[in-house]
Amino acid sequence: RDTMPELTPTLIWAQRASKVFVTFEQLGTTDVKVSLTAGLFTLSANVKDSDKSYKIENMPLWDEIDEEGSTWFQNDRAVVISLKKKEEEWWDGLTKEKSLKRFIKVDFAKWCDEEDKEYTGEDSFPGGGYDEMGGMGGMMGGMGGMMGGG
Repeated sequence: RDTMPELTPTLIWAQRASKVFVTFEQLGTTDVKVSLTAGLFTLSANVKDSDKSYKIENMPLWDEIDEEGSTWFQNDRAVVISLKKKEEEWWDGLTKEKSLKRFIKVDFAKWCDEEDKEYTGEDSFPGGGYDEMGGMGGMMGGMGGMMGGG
């Protein structure tokens, strides 16, 4: 096993106001280790029934995280990491390390922009976050416009 070169995992990521989601999509990972220390991210994993071994070591994250509030888990298809941001600020990337950018892609299934309701968590309530007067007013204004336009 030691003779096989370690491959750099391809990571996909998305963010919310207080969290960053990082996913390593790989079937059958074993011996997974995730380490988050002093703003550095390390992930290593082997692949069941193959000689493949993946590792990314001490990748500097875009900004500081709360290591205690960050978690990770693995299932049959992926390793999923949830990083808790120390400050609720927009990250322009997962890392500032340019040599790793080709291994990092946007997770379009989870991605949202800074102005989206999901980013701040406003849209995480049942009913789509329209429990605020601003949301209701905007919705009724749109409906009124449709009725008046006929």
